[in-house]
Amino acid sequence: MSDFSITINDKGLSAQLNLESNATTPSKEDILKKCKDLKISHGIDLDLVKEQLESLSEPVIIAKCKKPKYEEDISFKWGVDLKDIYKPNIDANDNADYKDLNQFIPLAKDQKIVSINKPNVKESGIDIFGNKINFLPVNAFFQVGNNITISEDKLSLIANIDGCLFIKSGVLHVDDVYQIRGDVDFHTGNIDFNGDVIIGGDVKSGFQIISKGNIYVNGTVESSDLQSNEGSIFIKNGIQGKNNCSIKALKGSVFTGYVQNATIECGNFFHAQNYVIDSKIESKGIVDLSGGDGIIRGSTVLSKIIKCNTIGSENSSSYSEVTFNNENDMNLHPLSSDLIPFLEGIKDRLMLFPSIKPDEMEIIENKITNWKKTIDTALKESFDSPKAIVKKHLFKNINFNFNDLRFSSEKVYNNVEIILENQNFKIVER
Repeated sequence: MSDFSITINDKGLSAQLNLESNATTPSKEDILKKCKDLKISHGIDLDLVKEQLESLSEPVIIAKCKKPKYEEDISFKWGVDLKDIYKPNIDANDNADYKDLNQFIPLAKDQKIVSINKPNVKESGIDIFGNKINFLPVNAFFQVGNNITISEDKLSLIANIDGCLFIKSGVLHVDDVYQIRGDVDFHTGNIDFNGDVIIGGDVKSGFQIISKGNIYVNGTVESSDLQSNEGSIFIKNGIQGKNNCSIKALKGSVFTGYVQNATIECGNFFHAQNYVIDSKIESKGIVDLSGGDGIIRGSTVLSKIIKCNTIGSENSSSYSEVTFNNENDMNLHPLSSDLIPFLEGIKDRLMLFPSIKPDEMEIIENKITNWKKTIDTALKESFDSPKAIVKKHLFKNINFNFNDLRFSSEKVYNNVEIILENQNFKIVER
């Protein structure tokens, strides 16, 4: 016998057949036997079921109730407009903007999705068990999935959470995570979403992501804009900004492989695995490049604590500047333990994409482990005054600023700390 199950929906309004992964298509006899065991006797359409099972592996409706007839037609009042999904916005001159597609429908918690009227019954219906039906609730007309509530009067579908509405295999769902399997480009348009955003590929030049929650990019960010209003940002590969890229997580942190030709602002913690070149980095907490190559070159860095391996270059051709934030103007703690759940969630988010190979996931897991150690150590440290830690080389002509104080390195230093002592900069060998 094929490995399958049958689920009763909405107390007998319908039933669906669920075929286990890699299982063979069940015979009509097997299906009828299981229906009999469940006392399903009405509305079974085996020919349609067999046809659907052979073409897809999603659950299929195996039996439906016979709907009652009313003296007037059922009417639907939508709180959202499904017709506009994936259509470009049209400006005042009738020009279509294909960067601004309506690729999902945003919803607020407790917002009505759709409502029906309650007309008088003309002829009773029959549920899948053979019982008489005089009233059809709203869920008899729509298959209801995640995070959707049926109102007490059974006439409306209501969103349980802030999120977006989408339809998968004919089922309505609301989710607070928006997921794109490939790149952010003209196929997707810009994204403005009130939850987490997960991108399976790259963010191409000229596009924008705005998210209330966290943003996860399983690729590279080009000359585009990313903004997380309340969360953090993870970019697996790096940022190739081409001097026209802005990354903002003003209440959170930014983690990436490298940064080139971009501007980054974060309110907590910035980490790049390899380098920051020709960019501007501003963090109200810590800027940390000490985990990998750790190079800062041709860039401006504003933070209270800077950790890296190298600032500048051997030929002194690149200009870099470090400005320490005035702690009197800062209200945020350098780090928060809230970062740990964000980091632990990276693996779960990226595992949604089958394109990630096991060896790539192992690299990501190692990075996350190291980041968690760094944050755990930093949480235990006392950062009473601004500090720059350069583990390898501080080259010539690197400028440091704090309020009215200025310091420029006049020679090459190896493994040093730049600290403030008695209102002056001081170089301390480590």
